[in-house]
Amino acid sequence: MEYTFFDGLIDSVFVVGPDREVIYCNEAAAKLCDSSVKRLARRKPIFDFIEFSNKNLFIMPAGSVGLTEPAPYQEIEFTLKSNAKRGKVQLAIQPFKEPSGEKRWVVIARDVTIEEVLHAKYHKQLEEKESYIQQLQDARRKLEDYSKNLEQMVETRTHEVKSANVMLNAIMNSLGQGFFGFDSNGDCLDFYTLACRDILEAAPAKQKVWDVLKVPTKERPTFNMWMKAVFSESLPFDSLRELGPSQFQHSQGRHIHLEYFPIRDDAGAIRNIVVVATDRTSEVLANQALEREKKFAKMIVKLVTNRRQFTQFLKSAAQSIDQIRATTFDEEERKALYRTLHTLEGEAGIHSVQELWVGARKCQQALQLIDKTEFDKSLSEMRAQYEQFLSANRNLFRSLGVLEVDEQIEISRGEVKMLLRRFEKMGLEQKYRDVLVEQLEKEPVARLLSHYESALQLLSAKLEKKLAPLKIIGGEHRVFAEPYKNLFSSFIHLFRNCIDHGIELPEVRIAAGKPEDGHIEIRIEPFSRGNDAWMRIRISDDGAGIPPEILPRVFESGFSTRKEVGEFSGRGVGMNVIAVEAETLGGSARIESAVGKGTAVIIEVPDVRHIASYRAAA
Repeated sequence: MEYTFFDGLIDSVFVVGPDREVIYCNEAAAKLCDSSVKRLARRKPIFDFIEFSNKNLFIMPAGSVGLTEPAPYQEIEFTLKSNAKRGKVQLAIQPFKEPSGEKRWVVIARDVTIEEVLHAKYHKQLEEKESYIQQLQDARRKLEDYSKNLEQMVETRTHEVKSANVMLNAIMNSLGQGFFGFDSNGDCLDFYTLACRDILEAAPAKQKVWDVLKVPTKERPTFNMWMKAVFSESLPFDSLRELGPSQFQHSQGRHIHLEYFPIRDDAGAIRNIVVVATDRTSEVLANQALEREKKFAKMIVKLVTNRRQFTQFLKSAAQSIDQIRATTFDEEERKALYRTLHTLEGEAGIHSVQELWVGARKCQQALQLIDKTEFDKSLSEMRAQYEQFLSANRNLFRSLGVLEVDEQIEISRGEVKMLLRRFEKMGLEQKYRDVLVEQLEKEPVARLLSHYESALQLLSAKLEKKLAPLKIIGGEHRVFAEPYKNLFSSFIHLFRNCIDHGIELPEVRIAAGKPEDGHIEIRIEPFSRGNDAWMRIRISDDGAGIPPEILPRVFESGFSTRKEVGEFSGRGVGMNVIAVEAETLGGSARIESAVGKGTAVIIEVPDVRHIASYRAAA
């Protein structure tokens, strides 16, 4: 009897004879012993290579446990004879007979040494999670490797499976996965692993496959079309397997992943399909928890390094959420709501406030569906999530002075106004009072825009692009921050487009004769228009540029060059938001571009000279 069907298993497998001599071992067993398959399979006693702490095992010189009855899994220590290396395994012994009647014993050893070391090392909660996730990822890779070999295993070793059915069932059931097969009529075969009853909540034998997989009634025609295409092989199986249901809807909300493998007859035609169901709940939940912790950590870093911008964002977000209302729900109102929510989503992403980012996205989805009931529900949820976010982090914000700082000046704005009025009463000339206003109430534009640097680097890294540090020219020009708050917030949409559409991948830039690092520049230029002071903000990149036929439509609401909505762009809202905010200030926005050289967006707005008159007008 050949034992090569054990080659694909990730556990160490030895087959020994009556004298405990090694007749066969797989690669995993050779790796466990720091040796080779050829060296181990020379029919020498297994205890010549590896010694186990349980001396009563049959595979030890004087042991008998496992000789006549199966020895279930037990965790024991081992020592290699060649180099005194020590570790731990979970080991089981299964006696069986060859078709010729000769006695054999299969020894399965699962190396848990790494898990033991990790458990001891990472005892803190976060480190335990990271360790657990790493182990899950390793297990997943091993499982994927095993799954890749499953098709060939099942196809070439069917007769071995039949002759050693009891032993194989024991091995398959020990894997903790759901395995079952079905034919071209959708009838499930008699063979299935016990894990199906837990993972798929059913015993598949003699049932219809669509019932076992809980395919919704309305989706069954599509499922039957897929099944027919698979068995007829109208396309290669590897192209069709991904079109089958990939997730099982478990009643307890567990994350069950489905994969499919063909069993072929002697002529090479597909006779049956094997379904492999894997419970990935722990992995999914651990990844979700880790992702939340990573985002929270990023939020803390941004909070500490950009406290002023973070405080401004929270105040702006609170105002935006409070002002969002849906009354008529007509097209114009939906467009305005969409612009506000899209900007809110962008700023929440910059500052890693996940709750608000998700809430803003859900509201936008309801607007796209023109579903006022769902929009009102999503809006209520977003408001509740934002309040919960503030409440959960109030102590943190208080300790860092967030929401309590008055835009990083030494005295409050009320005290500044009082001081200026006092100087006015004292007869201080207007030109001197203007200097005080310039220094006390105005801020450099660079300070209001510098926080975008971290967002740009984050976006470029996610898209595997390289970006030089953000360059701000003329950033010392001072302005009142309040009038330009919404305009500056809308720039996140422009920066997303710069990275997603403009800056090319490093290899593309090099091929075009450009440096592999893309460049984005902000240039601030004060100028006069008649008797009024204005400010020109020019944001440019040295990327791929925009084709001439697309250029006139860039600021249109709803226009996008993407066919599908991506994580960073594709809704056709962002550039329109910038134009609207510029027009709200009494200014304008235009765009210039050259294919292959780059793009520049030029925003021209009045330079507010007296904040009091601006507030009165607002």
